[in-house]
Amino acid sequence: KQGAVKCSSCPVQCEILEGYLGACRRYQNVNGQLVRNRKLVTEVSQDGPLITAVGAGTNYPCCRPAPHIVQDTVDGVEVVTVVTEAPLSYSGVKVKIDTNLYIGEEGSKVKREGKVVGMVDTEEYGSKMLSVGGANLLTGQDGFIVARTIVEIANGERVKLKVEEGSALELQVGHPPVINGVEDTKMRVGCGSATIGMFAAHLKEVVDEAIILDHHVVGLLSEHLAGEAVSMSWSGVIPNARKSTRGRYFGEPGHGWGGTSIESPEVAIKSVDMSVAKVGIKILVTETTAQKAALFRVRN
Repeated sequence: KQGAVKCSSCPVQCEILEGYLGACRRYQNVNGQLVRNRKLVTEVSQDGPLITAVGAGTNYPCCRPAPHIVQDTVDGVEVVTVVTEAPLSYSGVKVKIDTNLYIGEEGSKVKREGKVVGMVDTEEYGSKMLSVGGANLLTGQDGFIVARTIVEIANGERVKLKVEEGSALELQVGHPPVINGVEDTKMRVGCGSATIGMFAAHLKEVVDEAIILDHHVVGLLSEHLAGEAVSMSWSGVIPNARKSTRGRYFGEPGHGWGGTSIESPEVAIKSVDMSVAKVGIKILVTETTAQKAALFRVRN
């Protein structure tokens, strides 16, 4: 096209008209010259590289040298830093979802408009994780919608996804996630055991026992070492979970309280050993965020 400049920064070879951007939104035709529309970021820590790759641009094919090759002497050592920005076909994003709600099994496919764009990854930092993109999905038959999903998430746009045999998600960076139409505004700071560890002294003042439901670890106040530290002894209450160690039980993921499979608070109490328990003791059942709570009293 007349007035267009062909970009050779990747295999797409966009022909960019005056004042317009290429498909990657990185290069603009300015007076007949292709200009990277973001400056190279050179501000780095003293112990870091000489420059970063942010704003570096790309070169193609691979026989061409990288856009920026710099050298310096640092503490008597010759340092060379070579930088280039990655082509989109090798790009992907990890999405950290701060929610206690169940979204689906790890390894499940994540879809957008019925097309696979990623998968549910293993949990990290107590949060749900998605892996979106990657070379195989981007180069597949639905690569365009995969690329669009990566870009829109990275640009802070709201994206709707669906986990196969799992939850519907609405995600936007910097905003609470929406899981199956419900906005989750609170995130736990630790599992049920950690919650007891932090609040045992306060819980002791108001209840005789507390079961803190969590899909990782369910905490039982009186049996927990933190309960012992505030002069409590086991109350005789047995929670509905698999025992790990003292006062710590494995929770089962689900759509119930604390992201567990327990949907009614009374189900959290498996049994009460009346040879140990006292009539009238108060049992608190709650989540790590305390968004839901129920109080029970032991009777004859």
